[in-house]
Amino acid sequence: MITNDSKKYVHKNKGMEWFGTIPDNWHITKLKRIFKLKNGGTPDSNNEEYWEENGIIWITPEDLEGTSSIIKNSRRHISHRGLENSSAKIIQPQSLILSTRAPIGKVKISAGHCTTNQGCKSLEPISCNIEVRYYYFILLSAKEHLNFLGSGTTFPELSNYNLINLYAPFPEYSEQVKIANYIENKTISVDLLIHKNEELIESLKEKRQALITETVTKGLDPYVEMKNSGVEWMGKIPANWTISRLGYESSINASLNP
Repeated sequence: MITNDSKKYVHKNKGMEWFGTIPDNWHITKLKRIFKLKNGGTPDSNNEEYWEENGIIWITPEDLEGTSSIIKNSRRHISHRGLENSSAKIIQPQSLILSTRAPIGKVKISAGHCTTNQGCKSLEPISCNIEVRYYYFILLSAKEHLNFLGSGTTFPELSNYNLINLYAPFPEYSEQVKIANYIENKTISVDLLIHKNEELIESLKEKRQALITETVTKGLDPYVEMKNSGVEWMGKIPANWTISRLGYESSINASLNP
């Protein structure tokens, strides 16, 4: 409901709950009004003519990993014959590619022409008033809701109907661009911090492992006389230590009972 004295309003219509309040000068749209949906397909895996190294990019959910919003390549590629003999379709550059099963919600923007398997659906803009990066962030924000919409007995899958009928905010094009630029600038610094912390964590893991290895093979006295252990991974050990196989000092219980 829109009120004249309020800067924001809440849509309570079914399907709009996931994004809550929006500025009152924005519009609401369904994705089908601004995107064309394309499904993917898989050529016969046993036909070598359908697969070609450095052929047509063929994206699967597995390829949609990483923090980058852009996807430029895939693990496997199909040939033109593979494309012609499958339900895979050519997807235009600057399209959204969304994993819609196993799992639902991974998303990228295509850097060039590509295809996908049936684990992905693609959204090609049909209007010049669409900033794809903005709707990339929209789909990231809608991930939990998209999973809620998924259904299936073996594994959840997001249907064409539920995806293309998803309600989403629709601000003016200039506003879409500003928002996308702002998020990108902010997330670059966050991603850099994450990367640095990941490097620090790996370094600390290595130090932890080194501490354990050093202590169990060298002991606590840093000045003790050392000798070669004769075991490659162990290196030198204290001169007053001996080497023994685990089987000589213990027995293995192979029982399946707890």
